[in-house]
Amino acid sequence: MDRNVLFQLDSLNIITNQVFAIYVDNKHGAYSTIKLGGWDKVGLKKGADLTMLKTASLQGWELQASDFKIGGASHKSTTRTVLFEPGVPYIYVNAADYAQLTTTLQALHPQLICSSGASYCKFSKTCEEMKPELTGASRKWELILDDVDGNTFTADLHSEALYISGTEIGLSANECVISVFSSKFIPPSQWVLGTTFLQYYYTVYDMTPKVNNFDYIQVGIGEINPEDLIGESQYLRSSPAYNPAAGTHDMSVAIPGGGGALCFACPGPDVVVPIVHKPKPAVKAPKNHKILIIIGGSAVALVVIIVCAYFIRKKCRAKNAYYDRRYSQQMEPNTSRSADVSFDGN
Repeated sequence: MDRNVLFQLDSLNIITNQVFAIYVDNKHGAYSTIKLGGWDKVGLKKGADLTMLKTASLQGWELQASDFKIGGASHKSTTRTVLFEPGVPYIYVNAADYAQLTTTLQALHPQLICSSGASYCKFSKTCEEMKPELTGASRKWELILDDVDGNTFTADLHSEALYISGTEIGLSANECVISVFSSKFIPPSQWVLGTTFLQYYYTVYDMTPKVNNFDYIQVGIGEINPEDLIGESQYLRSSPAYNPAAGTHDMSVAIPGGGGALCFACPGPDVVVPIVHKPKPAVKAPKNHKILIIIGGSAVALVVIIVCAYFIRKKCRAKNAYYDRRYSQQMEPNTSRSADVSFDGN
C-alpha cells in the first residue's frame, strides 16, 4: 500500500484523499484527463449520477459483472470480473467468454466470419454498409456491474462504436471488424475494457475506505460529459470555459456512499506536483566485522606485495644497466657509467 502513488502524495500532504479519476476523450486530437486526489462533477453528463461499486477484492480495481446481454439475451456468469484499462483501445475477453460470444453473434449475423482459433470476427463489407444491421435495440450490448452490497450499474457498450474498419488492425478497408478480441494474456473469466468503452463513462477510483480501516475499495462510474470541462475550465486558457477557482484547481465533491455520515474523499487539495520519494534509511554496519577484517587485511597484503615487487625489479635493473638502457643513452666500454650522446651521432 505504501508503494503506490496515491499513498506517497497523501503522506507528503500534496493530496488529502487517496482518489483518482479518469476522463477519456477518444476523439482524434482531443485530450484526456487523470486527476489525482479528487474527482469533478462536471466530468459527468448533465443529470447523471456517480454509482459507487465495491471492487471484487482489495488487491485490484476489478469489478464484478453478473451478466452480459446482446439484444436482451442474457449470458450470465458468476465469476466474471471487469477491469477498466485506459491504456488499451478496445475490449478484450477471456477465451471461454469469447467462444460463447462468437456463437451468439454468428446466430445474429450469419455472414460474420470468426475463423477457428482466431482472436477476432469480421464482416466482408465496410462498416458503413453494415451499419443498418449492427445498430438498434435488438443489437444493443449491455454489461451488468454489481457488488456484494447489491449495488448495480448497467453499462451500455454502445454497439455502434464497437465496429471498426479493418485498416485499424491491418486488414482491408472493405472489411468491418468487431473491436472485441480474445486474449490469452488476461486471467480466466475477466474482461478488460479500454477506451472504446471508457469514452462513454467517467470513472473514479477510491482507496479512502481502506485508509479509514474499512475492508474494501470502490470504483465510481457514471455517464461521461461529452464536453471536457475538466481540462478546459481548469487548464486551457484559450477555452471560453476557462474559469479556475481562485487559488486552486480543486473542483472536487464528496464521493457518495461510504458509510452514512462518514465522508470518504471529501473535497481537498488535488494539485498534482512531481512526486518526491522519501530518502532511503541509512544502511547499518553489520554487527559481525570478521568478513570486513579479512577483506581489509587481504587488500593491505596485496599492496605490500606489489610495492616489494616494484623495488626488487628496480634493483635488478640497476645491476644490469643494458636491460634498463634508455634510447638517449649508450654504454661506454668496460664501465657501468653511461655517456650522453646526441641524436646526430656526434
